[in-house]
This record gives sequence, C-alpha cells and structure tokens, in this order.
Amino acid sequence: IAGASDDCTAKVWCASSGEILKTLSGHGDDVKSAAFSPDFALIATASCDSTARLWASCTGECVGVLAGHSDVVKSASFSPNGLLIVTASMDSTARIWRAVEPQAYECLQVLGGHAKAVNSAAFSPNEGQVLTASFDGTVRLWQAEDGECTLVLPADNAVVNAATFSPDGSLVLLASGGECVRLFH
Repeated sequence: IAGASDDCTAKVWCASSGEILKTLSGHGDDVKSAAFSPDFALIATASCDSTARLWASCTGECVGVLAGHSDVVKSASFSPNGLLIVTASMDSTARIWRAVEPQAYECLQVLGGHAKAVNSAAFSPNEGQVLTASFDGTVRLWQAEDGECTLVLPADNAVVNAATFSPDGSLVLLASGGECVRLFH
C-alpha cells in the first residue's frame, strides 16, 4: 500500500502486517497522492511543491522528477500500460509525461482549457484518452496523443473532485462538491 502524507513524504506499507516498508523522502512540501505503476516497479507521487516524483518501489530511490507545473500537483497516475503518467495541478492544467526510457520524464502534452484547478486526471483503459476533473465545474475528455479536448461534461457548476472511466471505458463516473455522483455513458 502506498500513501501520501503532510510531512513531505510518502510511505509504503505491507498490506498484511501494516509494517512500513519504505519512506519516500525528497519532496519539499506535503504529498497529495501516491500511485503504483501497473507492474509495481514505480511509485508516482504528487506534491504541493509543484512537482511529481517517480520512485523505484523496491529501493525507495527517487528516479525522476516531473517538473513543469506552476502550482500544487494534486495527483499523478500511470496509464494502464505504464508507459505514460498524467498529472493534475492547481495551475489549471494536466500534463502527460513519458514514464520510460528513452526521454523518460519528458512532458509530451499540456492539457490546458480548464478555468480553475484540475483536481484529478485519469487515462482511459486503452490509453487513448485522458479525463480531467476541475474546480471549474467541468470534466474534460482529451486525446492523449495530441492534447485535443473532444468533450466537456458540465457538473451543474459544482466543483468536480474526481472523475474516472469504467474498466471497459464505456462510462465516466464523476464525484462533485454538490454531494452527488454522476454516471455518463
């Protein structure tokens, strides 16, 4: 289990014993999220220090820093194949990064278009699209390859805290500050 902390670290625990296995230190501010890569080789963390970091899960060593956002990075998550990472930031953008060599940690796309902070970002199951959820009351669907926004889903002017795809990619689930969860087909 990987978890974020307000002490500038992330921690990795053994799921069966609860023992702390690793403490990931290096961020300069609170850590907002932590996520494993699909093969469990890497952990991505997002921080209030405006960066995301990648860590080798077996050693706890920082192997890369994703720098480019100008404000808090709220989340970082891997594509289903583990080749890409998407970050969501309070700077009103999401960014798609290369997660593997060559040119690992290169920013491939900046997804700009939200009027306020982006709370979460997630890849579709086929990696072709990215979903972003924002304080501006919308969820946006983007083409991962070229960064084109192809759909805007309104949430009745409520802050959208998170959005995700169903496992088959046919549905979008969003959670908003209006105390509701919505499902789009």
